[in-house]
Amino acid sequence: MAMTWPPPQTLHEEHREFAESADSMRRVADAVGLIPVSELRGRICDVYERLTRQGIPHAMAEDQFPLAQVTGKLTECQGVTGPLTREHLEIAQLLAELDALRWELAYPTITLMQEQALRRVLYGLYALMRVHLVGEDECICDLIEQAGAQEG
Repeated sequence: MAMTWPPPQTLHEEHREFAESADSMRRVADAVGLIPVSELRGRICDVYERLTRQGIPHAMAEDQFPLAQVTGKLTECQGVTGPLTREHLEIAQLLAELDALRWELAYPTITLMQEQALRRVLYGLYALMRVHLVGEDECICDLIEQAGAQEG
């Protein structure tokens, strides 16, 4: 049974949504310490839920159907899929930290150390997601080019 992967247009749409999610994470990180804890709590929960609802299933699908398998043979992308998988692991670690930190937001105030940790995790997630999306998009473009060259 052949493995299928979403068409490039679908992946680009997903990546556009993830880029918007990453940008919203950056905005939340920028707001840490400047907005009331109750508002911050809601924003952090939104970020966490968005990542677990959209990002995790996307990453799991990528790990099941690596981009290098789309063409059914080794491609130049094979060198990219390793770093992409490592990025998934780093994102998962930061997501676990974010989960722990969001439980600490149950209290009416947060400490300076908690604020710093929230910023570090959110900025880290933002950076990893942006780099990851660029790597995936480059790989998808390479695969489309290779497929076109094989047809021609």
